[in-house]
Amino acid sequence: MLHAIPNPKKEISINQPIDTIANAIRKISLYNNKYSLINEDALLQQYKFSATEFLSLGVVILIDLDNISDDKTKIQIEIQRAVGTFNQAHEVTLANKHISTILESISYLITNPDISLLPNSSQNEISKFTMGKVGVICFFFGILGIHRFYTRNYIYGAFLLLTFGGLIFLWAVDLILLGLNKYKDGDGRALQQKW
Repeated sequence: MLHAIPNPKKEISINQPIDTIANAIRKISLYNNKYSLINEDALLQQYKFSATEFLSLGVVILIDLDNISDDKTKIQIEIQRAVGTFNQAHEVTLANKHISTILESISYLITNPDISLLPNSSQNEISKFTMGKVGVICFFFGILGIHRFYTRNYIYGAFLLLTFGGLIFLWAVDLILLGLNKYKDGDGRALQQKW
């Protein structure tokens, strides 16, 4: 019989203003491209990231900030499975590694706030294209590569057009990339998370 293990959580207090920490959290995707910011609630100071894992549908990382004083902030990080619950010890170990990586990223970004110093910062800019529009185009016309032409990836689009979506296989790969928020436009930028 399998038992669900509670979602791993970590709560710490840092002697930094809440705005400094919030700015660092918003840059996590630029610092470590394994994590994608999928939702931000600036009023409640809540942030939601996704991360893919090998042989898994990935995890969701929830970060909540609470202002303790002008120069002290409480950070709560919770790791959830994208689908289902944790039911194996090794899954919890991986989740704890995510917590550690997120905290290391926040620490680095607080002490190094200049975006131009981040690894691959020019490659992590946000595209002008939206996830929803590209997703709809890919679903209906992806076999013809229209979504690749639309996002200015002309060579790949022409290849899809000439091979009937890479015999449908590459079209399916693009759908999966869109679903995992890993699809890049022709300039290598991530799509906007809007529908």
